[in-house]
Amino acid sequence: MTPASRTDLMSTQPSADRSTDPDTMSPKARKSEIAKILALGLVRASSLLKEPKAEVSESSPEELEEPEDADLSVAGLGPIGGPKPKPQPSKGGSRDRNDRSRDR
Repeated sequence: MTPASRTDLMSTQPSADRSTDPDTMSPKARKSEIAKILALGLVRASSLLKEPKAEVSESSPEELEEPEDADLSVAGLGPIGGPKPKPQPSKGGSRDRNDRSRDR
């Protein structure tokens, strides 16, 4: 959907009344307002589904390029976007001084 058609869609459809305070509405009026909001959402969603999609072409493996100097190993990387993990101490290594579970 182009930005222009999205704007046209939004301007041609009624919008929910944002000036009404839900706390002062009767239960019947509140349910009616909720139904109107849900109906507007359904109309917008269905119009988006009906719009023709841009054609997407498949790429063949021959068309894909692999850089010559690419380092394809991920063994040394930490979690995505995070620091590398700290090395874990060995079982015979130091323990937390607050851990007294073995002292009992």
